[in-house]
Amino acid sequence: LLEPDNGQLPDVAVVGISNWCLDPAKMNRAIHLSRPEPGIQDLFETGQSIREAQLEQGNPVVDTPPGYFHTPCSYPDDYQLHCLAKAYQEYQVGQTHENFHGLRDYYSLVKSLSSSNCGKYRTDHQDGGKTTTTRTQRALQRNFGGLPFESSNIQQLFLGYFQLERVLEGTQSFPVTDLICDNLHDKFARHMMIITNGDSAIGILDQTLKNLEKEKVTIFGSRFEEDQSEEYNYNILSRIILCMERNCVLILRDLESIYGSLYDMLNQNYTVVGQKKNCRVALGPFSNPMCPVHDGFRCIVLIDEQRVDYTDPPFLNRFEKQLLRYSDVLNEDQTEVISWLKGWTKAISTVPELESHFNETDMFLGFNDDTLPSLVLHLNKDKSFTKHQLVELCKQELMSIATPDGVLRSLRSELSKTKMDEVQLLFDNYFSKPVHYGLGEYLRKVEEDLQTESDDKTDTSGGMKLVIMTHSNIHTNVAQYLTGLGNCQAEKLSAFKSEKQLAKQLQSFWTSDANILVLQCKPDLDAAHMLVAKHLIEDQRNAYISSKAGNVERPCKHVCIIVHVQRASKSKVVGSPQWQFSFLSGWKQVTIDTLEEPVMSIMALLETNVTDLLDTESFSFKRIASDQLLWCFTRIKYLSVQQPTLDEVLHLVKQLKSSPMMMKCFKEIVVNLLRKEENRKFHDSTQSSSWLVRVASDRLALVNSSTLVAAIEHHFNHLIQQPLAKIVYFLEKESAWPKEMFSSEPTSDDRLHLW
Repeated sequence: LLEPDNGQLPDVAVVGISNWCLDPAKMNRAIHLSRPEPGIQDLFETGQSIREAQLEQGNPVVDTPPGYFHTPCSYPDDYQLHCLAKAYQEYQVGQTHENFHGLRDYYSLVKSLSSSNCGKYRTDHQDGGKTTTTRTQRALQRNFGGLPFESSNIQQLFLGYFQLERVLEGTQSFPVTDLICDNLHDKFARHMMIITNGDSAIGILDQTLKNLEKEKVTIFGSRFEEDQSEEYNYNILSRIILCMERNCVLILRDLESIYGSLYDMLNQNYTVVGQKKNCRVALGPFSNPMCPVHDGFRCIVLIDEQRVDYTDPPFLNRFEKQLLRYSDVLNEDQTEVISWLKGWTKAISTVPELESHFNETDMFLGFNDDTLPSLVLHLNKDKSFTKHQLVELCKQELMSIATPDGVLRSLRSELSKTKMDEVQLLFDNYFSKPVHYGLGEYLRKVEEDLQTESDDKTDTSGGMKLVIMTHSNIHTNVAQYLTGLGNCQAEKLSAFKSEKQLAKQLQSFWTSDANILVLQCKPDLDAAHMLVAKHLIEDQRNAYISSKAGNVERPCKHVCIIVHVQRASKSKVVGSPQWQFSFLSGWKQVTIDTLEEPVMSIMALLETNVTDLLDTESFSFKRIASDQLLWCFTRIKYLSVQQPTLDEVLHLVKQLKSSPMMMKCFKEIVVNLLRKEENRKFHDSTQSSSWLVRVASDRLALVNSSTLVAAIEHHFNHLIQQPLAKIVYFLEKESAWPKEMFSSEPTSDDRLHLW
């Protein structure tokens, strides 16, 4: 095409554009034009062109009555454009994240300033007033947001140049939620990218967009094994195409595999046909249909803060970017409350001399950086609370996700040194809750509370939404603990291979006679799928409630996500996947350490000494000793000539287990040894529960046992193991076993008593 054979010039003009330098052979075949980075004068002249183009178009002003058009007020003026060009040039050179902001952001900045309501600011602008720079600073924050402190940097650069001749003014900061609303109300603005952590942006956006008169649609990308296919991408693209035709806000997350197919839509590269916008969507390599786009359609792309560094600059530059975290939407009073709560959670969860063993995540399951901000925002919806009342409410809510071992350790915590009365009150209230009697008892109590609220004419038709965190094994049969509560449908998230399969199984719950849905998740395996699963449940639940609202008689259904948290060693906590739910998610969060009903309640254990517990059925000495006898023989290092055979040892163990007299003798010796040990170890405490606090402070035992109840059982085994092993060793060494133990004839209690 570039070198025709017949010597005639081609009928088609060719322009090749490349971001990279080509090899000399290709460059020599055509006119090569190299464009360097634009200088200050180039930026200024481009800004002038954009300003004049906006004025010539006569676009209706945003948020003004119909029929209102721009007047030629030449805003921003040439001096301001020079300041913006200089500030951008200097900012671009010293950008901390290279190419995070680019020329598109600068062009959009000038366009947004030129497209704003000139008449609204004309008086202040003519006076050289501060409103002009306020307006410019707001536009700078909109177009150069997304990174902490970066937007303030370019604001300071602009003001530094602007204040050389104009009115002095300080840097202003605007709430992120206001900037998001500005974008959504500005129909000439770019689509938005919101950088966030976990699901924090979802809860904030729900509150922010609540008053927006638009439909909100959220689509999460699936990371299930079978969803990494083109068929799944086509299904998602079909849903997006349908949304583009409506006046809605579309929120996309974790859909990196299809963003390339939405190139024209995300770039707002629309083709206007018959006064209607259209854009191409790439459905595979051979289909590029033109799809209609509603004038009110807006798109928001969510991206995790940790993945920004791995995102291509061209993808970043096509969006108006904002950083949205809970810390970005807090006022001064809320920030002060969070500061108090941070100190409180650290003090109550930290044990002196064990600081490296336990922290907030060990006492409050699911605790992360967003826990306290989301909790404060959730409870502060009612502005009537004082700061002190808000702090107390937050403490009560945090205690609902506390672990029993963490609350036991609080008796030795840093907080107990200065506020023992508060710790004791929280301790007593915590162990009076129904969560310590298993999953079934807790759900029964919650249903009773719902029934009470229903009797009080409170709307409870939607049922309960629970997130239950536990240390129980994920293979626990949950249904057996819910006897008497109705029909239960229990599913394990790790059993599903695709979002479609999961959605189908969840949908079957809403059409069946089951009234409780339990979804079991293990963060180590399912962290990447938990947000998608929660979103599916919420969508199907909302559809079910809507159908009930249509005078269709349907039963009340409850949903429960059980998160099986594994106690991790400190080396694993840092790299653990993010799975935590925020308090703004709308789900009630609670920690139930063990799902099954415990053989003995923690409250009963708190009021009993170790030696007295050996007489109970739950911690029977005979049962524990019978299990540990063979272990005691394995601890003895025999001489080769004295090594007994395995059959001899097994026979002796069997005889000992079947002899009540021998077990009674062993028990008396062990109990006496334990009492001496108690008197020696507990000299600094007169509380009968001090042994239980010591168990809760043994991190290795908790990690190996998972639940506190299992750690207590391990503790009893260990207590009996040591003295019992000493008894067995002494009798073996001295060959002092009663001869009846080696006989096949029935033993005589009189002879054993004499022994």
